Amino acid sequence: MADYPRKLPTTGYWIFVCNTSQWNADEWLALNEQQIHYRISGHHEHDVRPGQLGVLRLNDDRRTEAQRGDRSRHKAGIYAVFRVVGFPEFGTDPDPRFYNGDKQSDPRWRTPVRIIANLLNSPVLIEELPDTAEFQYVRRPLQTSTIPIAESAFVEIIDRAGLDPLSLEESTQVPATDNQEPEHSSKIEDDMRVYIANFGRENFEWPVCRQENTIAVMNEPAEQHFWEASDKEGYIRYCLEHSKTATGLAPTRSVASRWYGAMSSVSETANDVWFHREKQQLWWTISSENPPDIRTETAPYLPENRNTIFVCHKKCAPWSNANLKGRRLDWNSLHPKAKEFLFTEGTLQQLSPDNSQYARALIRGDDLSPWHSRAEWNKRADTAKRGSATIYNAKEKAIWRMVDTAISTAAQANGQQVQRTLKNKDIRFSSKEAFTAYVKKLLESQEGLCAITGIALQYDGETGDVELQCSLDRKDSEGHYEEGNLQIVCRFVNRWKSSSVDSSFRRLIDLVRTTG
Repeated sequence: MADYPRKLPTTGYWIFVCNTSQWNADEWLALNEQQIHYRISGHHEHDVRPGQLGVLRLNDDRRTEAQRGDRSRHKAGIYAVFRVVGFPEFGTDPDPRFYNGDKQSDPRWRTPVRIIANLLNSPVLIEELPDTAEFQYVRRPLQTSTIPIAESAFVEIIDRAGLDPLSLEESTQVPATDNQEPEHSSKIEDDMRVYIANFGRENFEWPVCRQENTIAVMNEPAEQHFWEASDKEGYIRYCLEHSKTATGLAPTRSVASRWYGAMSSVSETANDVWFHREKQQLWWTISSENPPDIRTETAPYLPENRNTIFVCHKKCAPWSNANLKGRRLDWNSLHPKAKEFLFTEGTLQQLSPDNSQYARALIRGDDLSPWHSRAEWNKRADTAKRGSATIYNAKEKAIWRMVDTAISTAAQANGQQVQRTLKNKDIRFSSKEAFTAYVKKLLESQEGLCAITGIALQYDGETGDVELQCSLDRKDSEGHYEEGNLQIVCRFVNRWKSSSVDSSFRRLIDLVRTTG
């Protein structure tokens, strides 16, 4: 048996393989049908993209006389040239007319293709093609629905069919299909806002967003009541008293405020760029001007007696994990510096102007050297070469530093007599490891934001402003290092707060905000 690779490199050109014992392609071609949702291999769902070309290969005709009817038995060959005109979707074939049996009802990945050359009466027979490496899978296809084909092999098939390659290029102007990428989605304007988003705890809503082409955010019923009433303070107060983050901790005021804003951002977004990271793939889309669809769903992470939530879905262009030039957006291929801002631990985050400009250039497939050549980007790339998990290393170093500083501070403040008696500051954790794990969970629950100001925290070795680095603060300065009494703030905030009462200091910070 031939040693076939499990998955071939994609080329932008495809063999669409057809077994006429299951689907009567010759009948479809004879009727001069123009468009169809053709089944593709599941592992190609991220590779097949609008604008790509392919050939329809019919295998040897093994139909029974009853299945074939009055049609002649055909030989294996190329019987049509296709252009992909939409993104793959998972579902059943909307057109059951040409099936032998009930295969139409099977949900599969399918992509809309438009015929640009019907070769039913003059096929390119397989027996006529060269028995060379580039035609290996044309002559002896894998047992799969779609197979990448080399461009040179595609061109030779077109030549043997007597087709003009220029005519294929002219055929790019095809009618839009229901799931074709909208006109505006290929136009990434310089003034578009850019967001990074997650979709529910453990991203449970992501499959729905991909299938329905939406961006989503959710609220529990009480939270939704406050949001619909435009009662931000009531919303925040409720979250502080009743809600929990994914880590099981109560949210900070900054996080609760971000949650409130997330529902507004999603419901109001229009013509904005959105990114989402799913494992090792980076996906993007553009929000539409359609009104939001707010509906109730069941949250898998809540108890059954209160697992109903409100989910706001906003329509968007089909999600894509390739740039506009067709190159896959693999997470591991991104610059280490870009990974820092193209992912968020929170619900959503709007990128800064400079990072937004980079993200838009990434989608367009533009030259990224203006960023990659910067000193701080080069420094980050050099750091990445010294460790495989460096996007987390800086954060972990910050956590370790905060824990070590706290332990050192507690050791020096155990009531010993110096010029004055220092306050006792005990470490109320069973071990350093338990303390470290709690601080990590605390940082995650704050979604990388200062607990008092809401400013994005910066981590050790990655910051140009040390005043924004993480600093572990005791809410009650007379209390101990223990669960419930700790928060992570910017370094300057901890210094300004000193031994002030937490609520009094927060009042002053709020006063500064509102007075400006």
